Amino acid sequence: EIWMLFRRFAVAAIAWLAFASTASAQFNPNFWAPLDGSEEWIDDRNWSLGFIPDPTTWVVIGMSPPPKIEGTLDCGRIGIDGVTLTIDTKDGQPNRLNSSWSPIGTSIGTGGTVEVLGGIWAAGGAMYLDGILRVFSGGTLETSGIVAFGSNGGLATATVRGTGSSWDATFGTSLRKWTIGGPGTGTGLLNVEQGATVRSAEVQIGGTGATAGATAGDGEASVTGLDSLWDISTALAVGYDGNGVLGIESGSIVRTVADVSIGARVLGRGDVDVLGDTSLLAVGTPTAGDLRVGVQGIGTLHIATGADAYSFGGTVGDRPFLDDFGDPIENGTVTITGSGSLWDVREILWVGRNGNGAIDVLDGGTLDVGNTLEIGGEDIGNITSTSDGGEGFVLVTGAGSRLVATDVLAGIDGMGVLDVADGASAELTGDLYIGGNDRDAGNTAHSDGLVTARGGAALDLRDLYVGNAHEGELRITEASSAESRNAEVGYQVGGLGKALVLVSGPDTTWMTRYLDIGEIGPGRVEVADGGRVEIVSAPGTPGRTIVGEFGELLVTGPFSHFQGATVTVFGDLAV
Repeated sequence: EIWMLFRRFAVAAIAWLAFASTASAQFNPNFWAPLDGSEEWIDDRNWSLGFIPDPTTWVVIGMSPPPKIEGTLDCGRIGIDGVTLTIDTKDGQPNRLNSSWSPIGTSIGTGGTVEVLGGIWAAGGAMYLDGILRVFSGGTLETSGIVAFGSNGGLATATVRGTGSSWDATFGTSLRKWTIGGPGTGTGLLNVEQGATVRSAEVQIGGTGATAGATAGDGEASVTGLDSLWDISTALAVGYDGNGVLGIESGSIVRTVADVSIGARVLGRGDVDVLGDTSLLAVGTPTAGDLRVGVQGIGTLHIATGADAYSFGGTVGDRPFLDDFGDPIENGTVTITGSGSLWDVREILWVGRNGNGAIDVLDGGTLDVGNTLEIGGEDIGNITSTSDGGEGFVLVTGAGSRLVATDVLAGIDGMGVLDVADGASAELTGDLYIGGNDRDAGNTAHSDGLVTARGGAALDLRDLYVGNAHEGELRITEASSAESRNAEVGYQVGGLGKALVLVSGPDTTWMTRYLDIGEIGPGRVEVADGGRVEIVSAPGTPGRTIVGEFGELLVTGPFSHFQGATVTVFGDLAV
């Protein structure tokens, strides 16, 4: 009897010394100290303080064998270190553990594992994970506090697997964020697999440093398998202060109510892959929520093999990012590749808003912008700007690749390039502005816009404006085609640079109803090397061409052709 009391005291003392580095003196943990290999939670002889835990008791389980969870058991805070605690079923019914604040592998630092195998763990407070968490076989995990993966610099892995298995972090009235990888220098991994469901509030993958400016942790989340779902009730950041990776594959879904930021802050590096038929990244609501790639850090988004991404708005290259020499570099990159692959933006998409951004639409992919695609800078209306904006590049190439938008603005308050190539198409229900727009006359920032159609590409739009107070070029070459309604080349008085449309090469055509060249500002149209321009008439309205006093129309080279019902020349016409 004396020996057993001494043994229990010694176990508790050793565990307490190991725990003291992180524990506050105000708490008095009840350590699991099994007697003769007992696994009975409800035996007071197995607890260092000599009583069975109740909902107010701080429990630490760090000795083998761990207790069995049978029926419904309660405790306060619970720490798991160096052992595996299993919450499963009995006679077909789920066993249940109710607890609050829950460090797994944190306190002693020897790692710990919790397996919820068909049972229920209702963890009401914060969870600090530096061990392993598994929710399998229809198990349920319920949390309502913050969740930190790798909070003490360790490796933390959580896996939710199988239909019916779930982790619901939306309980309680005070929903807290998840940090996968940190705070600090830890590494966090989250896997949602085979039809499982996870619901959470705000999430940071590759989270914050322990202190301002400190190195942050690395985080990775993988959502795979048909009907696997991660539902986020607020915002998601991938690469917040550290390195973050998110994979959405094989028919799975990640859905957020607010913004998704990839490469959120200066030290953040984020990468998101959406891969496979019916895989989906859904951002925001019908009225709000932006998908932002390269905010202050570096971000990449890859949509491939039939996957989809939906967002209310979007930015690629949101803010400037400088290399070690102080030069701006590309910090936002999006690739949409493969038949059926789609990024659908309900409202405005900026590419190179103030940073440097690029989108590649390849091999049958589609970029669909419900309102305006702004490439290179931001449409700032009548506000005078004297500083150069960002740089944006959009490439649409390959048969079946498509850009669909209402309006496209290339080179608004920076440099913007749209390149449509090799059988791809750009389909606009609205207007194309190249080098500023009709509200940019007050801006003295240097802006360049370039749009090219080459290699059998097709442009279809309503009205065309080239050189609207800034430099703009449209180049249609290599058997490509363009159709428009009205075209203004050299649109603003006192334009800062040239406005040029070039139609060049055999089987290259541009058809438009009205063409004004240099009527207001300097503009030039050149038809060369077998290219063809046709001014067509609408029913009851003949087409017309005006070459203004600041305009030039040049038709040069064998088989080059310009056809117009009415041509009025005040400037230069050369054939």
